[in-house]
Amino acid sequence: MDMQAITNLITTVGFPIVCCLGLGWFMVKYINQQREDNVNRENKLLEQIDKQNEVLVSINSNMDKMSSTLESMNQRLDVLEQKVESK
Repeated sequence: MDMQAITNLITTVGFPIVCCLGLGWFMVKYINQQREDNVNRENKLLEQIDKQNEVLVSINSNMDKMSSTLESMNQRLDVLEQKVESK
């Protein structure tokens, strides 16, 4: 809006109404910006959560591998203990 339109609006409906309309316009713009910022923030958060889930799956897989390796080593140790005890 240009200055002439604002002046005409003030003289037509009055200064307080124009101020209320201006404040309403500002609030709509502000709320829309906040919503957009929130959506961006939530999307980034969801991306980070997905990355963390991938890391946790990888850690879980490694833990399973280590568990099976330790179990195998334990079995081998049991066999060795039995051999030592039998002698």
